[in-house]
Amino acid sequence: MGSADITELDQGFLQDERSKQHTGDGSLDFRWKPAIKHNTGNWRACPFILGNECCERLAFFGIATNLVTYLTTKLHEGNVSAARNVSIWQGTCYLTPLIGAVLADGYWGRYWTIAVFSMIYFLGMCILTVSASVPSLKPAECLGSVCPPASPVQYYPLYFGLYVIALGTGGVKACVLSFGADQFDDTDSKERAKKASFFNWYYFSINLGAILSCSFIVWVQDNSGWGLGFGLPALFMGLSIGIFFSGTSLYRFQKPMGSPITRMCQVVLASVRKQNLVVPEDSSLLYEMPDKISGVERSHKLMHHDDLSMASTNDDVRELEHGLLQDERGQQDTFLEDERGEQHTGDGSVDFKGRPSIKHKTGNWKACPFILGNECCERLAFFGIATNLVTYLTTKLHEGNVSAARNVGVWQGTCYLTPLIGAVLADGYWGRYWTIAVFSMIYFLGMCILTISASVPSLKPAKCLGSVCPPASPLQYYLFYFGLYVIALGTGGVKSCVSPFGADQFDETDSEGSAKKASFFNWYYFSIELGAMVSCTFVVWVQDNLGWGLGFGIPALFMGLSVGSFFIGTYLYRFQKPKGSPLTSMCQVLFASVRKRNLVVPEDSSLLYETPDKQSGVKESNKLMHHDDMRYFDKAAVVADSDNRSGDRSNPWKLCTVTQVEELKILIRMLPIWATGIIFSAVYAQMSTLFVEQGTMMDTYIGSFKLSPASLSTFDVVSVVFWVPVYDRILVPIARKITGRKMGFSVFQRIGIGHFISVLCMLSASIVEIKRLQLARKLDLVDKHVPVPLSVLWQIPQNFLLGASEVFTLIGQIEFFYDQSPDAMRTLCSALPLVSFSLGNYLSSFMLTVVTYFTTRGGKPGWIPDNLNEGHLDYFFQLMSGLCLLNTLLYIIAAKMYKQKKRS
Repeated sequence: MGSADITELDQGFLQDERSKQHTGDGSLDFRWKPAIKHNTGNWRACPFILGNECCERLAFFGIATNLVTYLTTKLHEGNVSAARNVSIWQGTCYLTPLIGAVLADGYWGRYWTIAVFSMIYFLGMCILTVSASVPSLKPAECLGSVCPPASPVQYYPLYFGLYVIALGTGGVKACVLSFGADQFDDTDSKERAKKASFFNWYYFSINLGAILSCSFIVWVQDNSGWGLGFGLPALFMGLSIGIFFSGTSLYRFQKPMGSPITRMCQVVLASVRKQNLVVPEDSSLLYEMPDKISGVERSHKLMHHDDLSMASTNDDVRELEHGLLQDERGQQDTFLEDERGEQHTGDGSVDFKGRPSIKHKTGNWKACPFILGNECCERLAFFGIATNLVTYLTTKLHEGNVSAARNVGVWQGTCYLTPLIGAVLADGYWGRYWTIAVFSMIYFLGMCILTISASVPSLKPAKCLGSVCPPASPLQYYLFYFGLYVIALGTGGVKSCVSPFGADQFDETDSEGSAKKASFFNWYYFSIELGAMVSCTFVVWVQDNLGWGLGFGIPALFMGLSVGSFFIGTYLYRFQKPKGSPLTSMCQVLFASVRKRNLVVPEDSSLLYETPDKQSGVKESNKLMHHDDMRYFDKAAVVADSDNRSGDRSNPWKLCTVTQVEELKILIRMLPIWATGIIFSAVYAQMSTLFVEQGTMMDTYIGSFKLSPASLSTFDVVSVVFWVPVYDRILVPIARKITGRKMGFSVFQRIGIGHFISVLCMLSASIVEIKRLQLARKLDLVDKHVPVPLSVLWQIPQNFLLGASEVFTLIGQIEFFYDQSPDAMRTLCSALPLVSFSLGNYLSSFMLTVVTYFTTRGGKPGWIPDNLNEGHLDYFFQLMSGLCLLNTLLYIIAAKMYKQKKRS
């Protein structure tokens, strides 16, 4: 081989090595040179982007959350005027991102768009802070009921500052998410997987900022003044800019690709100009550029579709179709990834018109914001009622401690039992979408009835006179509980269907869809906790300080928003057709088994009856492999002589398929795992009952600020927000190294860890109560119905441990019951954890009744009297911890015996 050949070979090798060093998506570094993989982008750049987003969201919500209060109390606007002005301003904040998107895509690029508009944003924050700090820029304080209006000089600076902020948000909201996604090379499979995780952390950073603004910033505004209250968000906006610029040398940059609006206008103009031409049937005759790039710089070609068939180049037309059919894409670029490969989903899902779902138009993450928004608002509504309900019953309806705790337990139990109704209707008749839609309206009706009951004076008993509290009349009592149980019915179709409906948006036949579905379950639970966070803080505070009419009205409003959020996403959803009643299928197996009880099951399972195609006896349900356990039910699939003589094997009441039999077996196998969730749910029920009652007998003041005992459940939510990323980023990688499993922990290990943590939760609550009772005896408060001077903050550990156990047990249960369920029973099996919650609440109520009966005999006050200083609530918590320990041991046995589902 000659030296020239060697040199050429070396050059080729070096060129190949250099290509591996650089990104494959054409991104550049801050010097405008091709980006080197190990020096730029990836997770090393993301902390700066996520930190920027967290601080910016803290700044935005620090203004938006309490703005209506400032307008009514400081500018003396009327309620309607203030609400209208806030809505218009917020609407503008979400409209200006169109400006930022056009500038970023066509001219400036995302980095400079964020940089310029962040400075505008900061300027607006400063103007707003000055207008709230300078006395002459605010109207004088009210004198009695006389409130002087703001002058034009006072009015205009404030609104000028607000709308400068609205303009500033335009370049930030539209670009930060996309700029973060730019840090991952789409041509690298490993980095593409990391990008999916980035979206999770991006949303986490938004909510972290929102939590701080909705709690700390709002408190500062209400208690320390609006100058400081607006100044802190301005400070964080400045910090946001600093964080963003700090990461400049690590970022990857994408060049602007030309104006997409110009491109779409070109399509419209060319189509109108050629309106008399006939579009050829063969799409290959349409004009397309010969290379891989479309008319927009560095934009890859798109395949032609037959809809909206007017003429221009393939890419022109397809680009316009995307703009017309999906006009809500502005801030959701990352949810609309181009799904290469097959055009239609492989799981048989259909779109809202009943046609086979097209991958890139429906489902996936593009549909999930509406489902998760629906779930977040619905959970805010539910916990807005449930969290503080025991307080309403004791202070407004004048029920005793045990009676109130028992009634809350029974109601919550019913809320988690009615999902069985929704599951049967969804799986067998209506489908998940219409089940959610119908039951959401019932839910909203119940919320309205409850709000009216708490708002109209004649529908509530009179206030207490000293220690004399008149009981509620039958009309007052029945109307309130009627509203509660209408809500309980409404939850039946929502709780059982939202999680599987969200999972339906991901194609199981696509490996990427399956991976994204696992992530969806985490974010589904995160949206639950986000709604719970708002209800346990803001809504509870409103109930305790501003009245129960408004306190119940706000959850009703959010339930209305939940319904709206769900319907808005209709045209993006993927729908699974109802697959027949799973209960009917199970009854068929039972009936056929009993009918053929005298037949012998053949040793060769291939002799059992199965349909020749890919579907089982329940339509559109995939076949399942035979298992040798519970062989009695196999009799239903034995082909008897009578079946051969008649030649008719279409009657499932006489002859069932192997898959039908296995579906019943799977449900039976799940029952021991499911049953162990009942004790755990009984523990969870204490958070909204006995934990609250325990808190009312403790010192609820932090300085001069009075904290609602129900608000301590916020730390349950904080714990979930803390443990989800810790589990995902720390515990799973460690477990992956130890176990060698891709998921780190098996789903059984995850649930088991949560069960054990529930033991620690109850022990923690018991220790706090022991300390409280010791202090009551020391201060001679046993016979006095007054709080003990022990800070309610001592309840934080028990709430934090309860949140940790949720992350392990409840999310694990959601994943377990969905993955292990037969295709035709997805909703029914997803409802099983809710039923365990139901029975857990009933169990808690039953235990309260039994404990009260036995401990109050002989005139004793019992463990849980109305005056908890006389009782022994610690004994009840110790009883619960013992049951939790026994439950954990039983779960370990059940998990070891479980046989997992196997597809044919």
